[in-house]
Amino acid sequence: MSAIDLLKIIAVVAVVIIHSVSAYRFSPSFTGDATWLTIIDQAMRFSVPLFVALSGFGLMLGYGQKKLDLISYFRRRVWRLLPWYLFFATVIILAVTFLWHENTALYGSLKLWRLYIFGQADYHLYFIPMILSLYLLFPIILFFFRKLPPLFLVVLAFFWQLFWFYLIGQKTELAINNNGLWPYQEQYRHAASWIFYFVLGMFLAGKKAPRWQFIVGSTVAIFGLFFSVSDSLALLSKGINIIVATRFTRLPILVFATGIILVGHYVITHFSAVSRSRWGQLSYVVYLLHTLVIRTLFRTPDLVPLLGFGVTTMVAVGGSFLIAGIMVRITKR
Repeated sequence: MSAIDLLKIIAVVAVVIIHSVSAYRFSPSFTGDATWLTIIDQAMRFSVPLFVALSGFGLMLGYGQKKLDLISYFRRRVWRLLPWYLFFATVIILAVTFLWHENTALYGSLKLWRLYIFGQADYHLYFIPMILSLYLLFPIILFFFRKLPPLFLVVLAFFWQLFWFYLIGQKTELAINNNGLWPYQEQYRHAASWIFYFVLGMFLAGKKAPRWQFIVGSTVAIFGLFFSVSDSLALLSKGINIIVATRFTRLPILVFATGIILVGHYVITHFSAVSRSRWGQLSYVVYLLHTLVIRTLFRTPDLVPLLGFGVTTMVAVGGSFLIAGIMVRITKR
């Protein structure tokens, strides 16, 4: 397993933990202070930004130094994502509708094609339209990488990200003031919410990380985590909706995730950086199916009180990897 594969695995485990925290927080078995759940949630929020940065990193390693055949490039990207996505989106729609009887109002108000095109079959599937959008943007960004100083593009993307987060904050505040809530999935499926991480990953590809980068990245990550936890707890204490208070699209998460990405790049450049496709596919399948495992575990009567949050979450992680591993192995035959 390469360092890139390891980071992908760590990122997807963090995603499973975030959603396990959410499932536990709103389960009947949870009582008491939720501060520790907020801390765990925020500590795992590097997950999707790291995924996005690794995507930009991998694409730049693969295509940055050669002529880009657009047809071959797009066909390869789509073929890697869509079959698994379409399969699990369908399974989730059927399971959620007929097994758990959830989202019936949402599903009924939307045309079927919207559930697939916009990743609305479940709360985590925004990732697929978002990452496909970034894949579409990659040739354009690559063109500018070859024409302009790459560091300038990173700085430009950073300030764009700050501006975009400001716009999201304004729209969210307006929705709350009108007794509503701008859906977190809507803001997440926009490529604009993640573009800095993607550009940063492209910038870091092929560069050797010095030791000071590890120190700086670690310091930034620790500060960002403290900043993020403090910000979330302060917002929650004011009665702000938990989705708003803990969301990815906040400045503290931008700081925290950037530090983690810098540390991750240091790890990659000092260990094997050659990714094996089977590990990348495994982490992707885990991402797609893990909400089914979480629902099964956290909705089984008396299971969570018996095992506790920690053990149940470990079972969710292990079960997701076990099922994904079996499915990937079967499809490889």
